[in-house]
Amino acid sequence: MKKQLATLLIWAMPYAASAQSVKYCYDNAGNRIKREIVIKTRSSCEERYTTE
Repeated sequence: MKKQLATLLIWAMPYAASAQSVKYCYDNAGNRIKREIVIKTRSSCEERYTTE
């Protein structure tokens, strides 16, 4: 049972880690002006953007 649970967790970790990412926007001087969280869903191939 422990081996099956460990295998499941190891298999699921890369998917959970790639489920979202952060995208940054910079101005011409190199200052970060915007941070967006990109959430990937299984139901569609589009990326959904949410701003903070």
